[in-house]
Amino acid sequence: MKTDATAELLTTLGRLEAVLADEDAALRGFDVAGIAQAAEAKAELEPLLQAAFAAVSRAPDAKRAGELAALRERVTIRGRANLVRLQASAHTVRDVLDRLTGRTRTTYGRERGSDATAVLASEVG
Repeated sequence: MKTDATAELLTTLGRLEAVLADEDAALRGFDVAGIAQAAEAKAELEPLLQAAFAAVSRAPDAKRAGELAALRERVTIRGRANLVRLQASAHTVRDVLDRLTGRTRTTYGRERGSDATAVLASEVG
């Protein structure tokens, strides 16, 4: 049972790692459809991950703990990098739209013009 729960979690985390790699490629290429597909795939994996983590917490496998920790670390790093790229892209789009429309934003209580500094997703991380 222990090995089965850990194997299931490793498989599911591996699927998430692949989705995050696809999302990374979509973010770098400004592929909106690819970004949306990755979001859907992550949403589908969420309940599977929750169940797999719960099963492993009930029956941990000490022999595979290192392998599991390494995969979790890779997935965490890739997920955070994708989040930074997504946030940078969204910020850039907002700033470009502000520049084009003449809109100003209030930040920390003072008026400012837009900071239209285009940042490519490939430049972040």
